[in-house]
Amino acid sequence: MLKIPREQGRLANTPLCPKCRRELDAFSVFEAGSRPEPGDLTVCLYCSALLEFDSSMALITATAESIAGIADLTELQAATHFAHEFQQLRKKEQQLDQ
Repeated sequence: MLKIPREQGRLANTPLCPKCRRELDAFSVFEAGSRPEPGDLTVCLYCSALLEFDSSMALITATAESIAGIADLTELQAATHFAHEFQQLRKKEQQLDQ
């Protein structure tokens, strides 16, 4: 079953995706009342890169150790799915604007 993010919010800083260099200033979480913390994984909404928050809450490419430490991959799969859906919606909007 696909999980759906429960809450959204804005990050205190505006980190850049190290892959596509887009600003990521918002977040969605699966657990009510939680916020991203150092060491948490995330998916870039623009390029679907798997990322990790470092100790200063900047985004870095997720390490193999971090990925291997995920006990339940359903949240990661859901985040990737929503990133792909977002990308498809952006493409449709861009086509309509032309």
